Amino acid sequence: PLRIQRRLFRDDRRELSRAEYDRLLAAARTQHRQRLALLLESICSTGIRVSEVRYLTVEAARQGRAEIRLKGKIRTILLPGPLCRKLLRYAGCEPEYADSQFVVLIATPFNTERDFERLEKGIRLLADREARAAVPLPRSLGNRHTPHTDGMPPLPPARIPLRDAVLAPSEAVPLEKCVGRIAADPACPCPPGVPVVMPGEEITKDAVDFLRAYGFSSLKVLKYK
Repeated sequence: PLRIQRRLFRDDRRELSRAEYDRLLAAARTQHRQRLALLLESICSTGIRVSEVRYLTVEAARQGRAEIRLKGKIRTILLPGPLCRKLLRYAGCEPEYADSQFVVLIATPFNTERDFERLEKGIRLLADREARAAVPLPRSLGNRHTPHTDGMPPLPPARIPLRDAVLAPSEAVPLEKCVGRIAADPACPCPPGVPVVMPGEEITKDAVDFLRAYGFSSLKVLKYK
């Protein structure tokens, strides 16, 4: 028999906000809990349930999608490019780069025929527009723009010399609290592979908005004296 889900979304009051998500992710990274950070990113960027996390395999990350088979039902979860990159990196596979639309992998003479078969299958699945359209993004992430088509933000003002900023005490801060702070590390999303903020520069709202679209959730800034 055909079963129809009664509600697509939970009550807004029970939904995790973007600010809460960024704080959780920053806390996991600050504590060097890489696996927990990836788990948070996977759940919040795909809507996958905790009981379905075991379907996020290396093969799923290479294909850009995971097929969930539970309780007699089958559904497809599309995995965003940046998440695929991080999952593959965690599993020991390093893409050349990935953004909100692309994942680039470079082949070598040591790749096997099976590797290329998996790659071809993944590309064909990613090219299936109907399959992608059938799995909407979570509402909290669905309005994000594609950063590499919108241009770089204006250059931020330099407040202290780069050397002084690199050597000064620093701390990791959630992205939404970085506006007006002084960067301690460069923030360099790829593409375009150009630093948006360099050490010693003031982090502007334009820079924060741009970096958020690339999946940044925290930055290293100078500690207050």
